[in-house]
Amino acid sequence: MKQQDIKTTLNRRTLLLTAFFVSLGALVLKMSTVIFSFLRPPIKKNSYGGIINLGNINELPIKNSAPKHFPEGRFWLIHDDQGVSALHSSCTHLDCLFTWDSEKQLFVCPCHGSTFTKEGEVLNGPATRSLDKFPVIIVDENNQPVRTAPPNTADPVTVDDILKQNSQAENSQNTESTPKVLLVQVDTGQKIITSEKSY
Repeated sequence: MKQQDIKTTLNRRTLLLTAFFVSLGALVLKMSTVIFSFLRPPIKKNSYGGIINLGNINELPIKNSAPKHFPEGRFWLIHDDQGVSALHSSCTHLDCLFTWDSEKQLFVCPCHGSTFTKEGEVLNGPATRSLDKFPVIIVDENNQPVRTAPPNTADPVTVDDILKQNSQAENSQNTESTPKVLLVQVDTGQKIITSEKSY
């Protein structure tokens, strides 16, 4: 055999072996993903890690009232001038559960004293970043999204115009004018991690 033929044979063999092992690795990875998905327990409806249904949009807490805690979803619901938002109920320092201090109008962590504004901004540490957020989604009666929080920031979803229209429809003598049936949901499977704050 010529030197050229030996090199060509080795190159083909190396190429075929490499392709075989890459394909085998991809197959093993795919199979392990399928196996782990069966081993993971299913997420219960209306529990942390999934979609939490909060009910009709007309049942939201009054605007600018105290935040409302939803322990099953591990979040606080805020309804203020910006709209509706959901803050994860664990402190960003060591995951302690914080509470709302109605006197100070702040979230206060009982473990090490970190404080946060009603919007979730960190005021003082030891926490170095603001509270994490969950996206709020407004859906119609067919579960189709009508409004959603921005996916990267989970900023508040505006609802004032919908609530105003529903209020006018309820008070109207016109039988054709009916309130919109919209539901509020919080996606606790999509936690938005905030960035570090530089003091």
